[in-house]
Amino acid sequence: MRLGVASFKTDYGEGVPAEAVFANGQTGRTMHNLYPLLYTRAVFEASEEHRGAGEAVVFARSGFAGSQRYPLNWSGDTQSSWGGMAGALRCGLSQAMSGIAFWTADIGGFYAQEGAEIPAGTAGAGAVTVHRMPDPTLYIRWAQWGLLCSHSRFHGIGPREPWHYGAEAVRIVREFSRLRYRLLPYLWALAHEATESGVPVMRPLALEFPTDPVAAHIETQFMLGPSLLVCPVLNPEGRRRVYLPAGRWHDWWDGSVHEGPRHIDVTVPLDRLPLYVRDGSILPLGPAMEHTGAGDWDPLELQVRGEAAADVVVWTPRQRVPVRADRRNTRPRVRIENAVQRWRVRLVGVNAAGAGLTGAAVGFSWSLDGADTVAEFRMNGQGSAQMTTTLPPG
Repeated sequence: MRLGVASFKTDYGEGVPAEAVFANGQTGRTMHNLYPLLYTRAVFEASEEHRGAGEAVVFARSGFAGSQRYPLNWSGDTQSSWGGMAGALRCGLSQAMSGIAFWTADIGGFYAQEGAEIPAGTAGAGAVTVHRMPDPTLYIRWAQWGLLCSHSRFHGIGPREPWHYGAEAVRIVREFSRLRYRLLPYLWALAHEATESGVPVMRPLALEFPTDPVAAHIETQFMLGPSLLVCPVLNPEGRRRVYLPAGRWHDWWDGSVHEGPRHIDVTVPLDRLPLYVRDGSILPLGPAMEHTGAGDWDPLELQVRGEAAADVVVWTPRQRVPVRADRRNTRPRVRIENAVQRWRVRLVGVNAAGAGLTGAAVGFSWSLDGADTVAEFRMNGQGSAQMTTTLPPG
């Protein structure tokens, strides 16, 4: 780490021979489950010693009860097949129910026995002839939901960069990568929530909707935090049955609103993943950027959906900022606590007749953007600010 290594992947060091004898007298057989936890902890603590408290991270595969204390985690070597992708998704949901807060899978899967042969001159070519590149459609479908996990990783035997899978793969992976970067403020808030409460970033529906008897049987969808419903496409035809829990759900792509609880059957083109935003939510978004060092979250956008009161904690990214959206006498309003930040507030589906701002902010302006009301202002860190909207008569 003194040479500049940021983190270590604790892969292929978790195993121990069954006949090994430990200092406590136990054998490798009796320590089989516990040893991966001890191994990951040792690497994590060494990293923490070098980088400081709260700054260490590992990339771990195997584990045991307590492994959530040493993030991050991933699925291990999944098959590059439609069944392998579905199995990886179920693995992630099971890990979430076991307390693992940060999880992902190898986008595209790790190895395949069907598909295109690995080109000569690339990693994995000729090493093991049975391994082949995954099908481009499978690769794209995996990337769509893999880029909506807590962290994302393209990895496998053979190339996993999108340009090896054609121009369409490049275009679609680029679009979903940009979506991920816009979601960084949301993911960052979820990461803080996970470290404070243990609630995972990727959530089975049964965890987010514990009283819904149908949610307990949904194993191929997940909530990304409390606000986004992600529905991976697990077949080459682009078909799937989506379950929407109780409430209103906004289609991310076209803004259409659907009422739950209900099932809907959808067929989506290759460049679309069924993705829904929960009504009554506040979704923080950053600007489009190419990488995390490209600039600040300026402005930091808050998308407010629905009439119900909603509370969220946003990070800027260093400052903790409570935000509340509600209505007073049917007038939508948004209150942001003390922060030094430029904000854009988007009231989705609210076509206001007027808007105003009170409190510690300057440079207020507002406009209509289609069916939405959008306001921008800068807070100076001297107190809270509240935006109030006037609706047209009737």
